[in-house]
Amino acid sequence: MSLNARFALVLALLLGGLGIAIAWAGRYASELYFHEVNQRLNASIAMYVVERLELLNNGEVNPEALKVLAERAMTINPSVEVYLLDTQGRVIAHALPDTALVGAKVDLQPVHRFLARQENELVLGDDPRASARKAFSAFPIESPAGRQGYLYVVLGGAMFEAAQAAFYDSFIGRMAAAVLLAALLVAGVSGYLLLGRVGRPLTALARAVGDYTASDFSDVRGIEEVPDHVREVGVLKREVKLLADTIARQLAELETNDRLRRELLENLSHDLRTPLASLQGYIETLLLKGDSIEPAQRLRFLQTTHRHSQQLTRMVGQLFELAKLDSGAHSVEFESFCLAELLQDVAQDFEMAAQERGVSLAVRAPNAAAAGLVRADICLMQRVFENLLGNALRFTPSGGHIEVALAMRDESLYVEVRDSGRGIEEKMLPKVFERHIGESAGDGHSGLGLAIVRRILELHGSVISVTSRVHEGTCFRFSLPSAASA
Repeated sequence: MSLNARFALVLALLLGGLGIAIAWAGRYASELYFHEVNQRLNASIAMYVVERLELLNNGEVNPEALKVLAERAMTINPSVEVYLLDTQGRVIAHALPDTALVGAKVDLQPVHRFLARQENELVLGDDPRASARKAFSAFPIESPAGRQGYLYVVLGGAMFEAAQAAFYDSFIGRMAAAVLLAALLVAGVSGYLLLGRVGRPLTALARAVGDYTASDFSDVRGIEEVPDHVREVGVLKREVKLLADTIARQLAELETNDRLRRELLENLSHDLRTPLASLQGYIETLLLKGDSIEPAQRLRFLQTTHRHSQQLTRMVGQLFELAKLDSGAHSVEFESFCLAELLQDVAQDFEMAAQERGVSLAVRAPNAAAAGLVRADICLMQRVFENLLGNALRFTPSGGHIEVALAMRDESLYVEVRDSGRGIEEKMLPKVFERHIGESAGDGHSGLGLAIVRRILELHGSVISVTSRVHEGTCFRFSLPSAASA
């Protein structure tokens, strides 16, 4: 069953139940209304009869008076039923052709309440011929010796009850059935039309989501075409579209990461083979020739072997470090520290190597930047500066210069690492931060340093950028929020 049909069915059932409840309440209220009007109009009928006819004489029933009463009652109002009760409420006589009721008992509490009632109070009492409670009129029969009993008049007897049931079953019944049927019809049609305004877009959205999942999360055209004239459906559609965009972005990232992983493994298998083959060759030579190798040549072989082993150690270490950063195994421990002081310490570690290569290394920080504090992981930021300065020193020829500049702007510390090295071709700039073991592997470096730098800064919520000109130099830029704004 469709959503529209379910909405219409539920509404029809609710309105149908409400219609039945209203019909029952209306019938019950009408019966109470009749009893109240009937009792108010005929409340004194028992009193008038008692005052004009001597029905009991010393506890004995006067048959002549009872016969006259029956004839008058049937002539004036055939729906009333007249009973004589003793002081205990037992029926001792009645003006009906059936004599089987003699000995039946009527509860006298309603009789006493009727005799003491307020003017418009409705009091219902027992009907000796039925289980229902009905309106009545009653009056005590007194004598000089005391109370002899009561005249008890049921104002809506069996004859009236039969006529009333026939009336309800005919006119009221047909009218109620017609009204109820019309209400169900109107409820079904209006529910289908009104709720269909919501149900149709929801059904279309569910179908579009099913088509989207069936297309391996690639085709979102069906979701975009879903009508959103209903506000709630529009909100749901936007959320589903946002979820689809997120899934598409994550799938693209997974494809990119998978491609990079394959490229990295290919490069690893190629570039690790070179130092491993070299190591194996030199070691086999040393083992085969043994003492026949001259000491100077043996030392040169060992130094080459040591250099290649360091290269392998560096590659494996950087791969392990990058894997830890990507997996989240490395937790970032934020603390406040002076970024200028950390940079000075790292620069001092590279100062001797720069002098040996004939490269000048300078750190420039205005007073505001020199005193500025950042909130970051000091160990990871030290790794960032080591990789950037090591990368700059590696590609800057003798006579060149490297400069690190700090600047405070908009409650953030901006960092620039500039060199006058050989630069990077423009087509290679988008790939400079990708994981690779490419062209730089031949000089003993894996090419993973910049990928590690980018990942560390991403963990700090920062983005690194690069600009470069071939034979003129390269500049890396990033920023960190100050500790005061964190």
